[in-house]
Amino acid sequence: SAKIWRVNNNAGVVADFTTFTAAVASASVVNGDTIHLEPSATSYGGAGTLAKRLVVIGVGYFLDPANTTTPFNTGLQAATQDCKLDSFRIGSGANNSKFIGVTLQGSIYFNVARNISFEKVYFPAGVYFENGTNDAASFRKCFFNNSATISSAATAVITNFVCENIIFY
Repeated sequence: SAKIWRVNNNAGVVADFTTFTAAVASASVVNGDTIHLEPSATSYGGAGTLAKRLVVIGVGYFLDPANTTTPFNTGLQAATQDCKLDSFRIGSGANNSKFIGVTLQGSIYFNVARNISFEKVYFPAGVYFENGTNDAASFRKCFFNNSATISSAATAVITNFVCENIIFY
């Protein structure tokens, strides 16, 4: 009985939460739930350490046809703003979490996480594997821009890493 939670910080819009931080911290949001991030001009924040198994879905990226700093967009989208998240850590409680169609504008730190999936995610910042064993991280159809990197601490152990159909620009 997983639940879908809406996150929207636009004035006049009623949603379950106005920040990603509040959604993740809520006792009502439990393992297996889905968080829908709605288009916004401002970030939804980070999460400290994500310690729940969640599916986080945004609207995609490169949506604004007037933005000349991103690849060309035909302007056919209903929304022209993406869903931005700031830096946070992914801990073992978040095993099997998925991120789809969001912009992770802050660095993401893996800390003993397993089976974390990123699909169609925009990374203008980096991904960093901290100490401990991190297993089965997958990055599919993502876009790493400018100085965005995937790196690790000297003591990090990374196994079953998948990097598929990625653009490093």
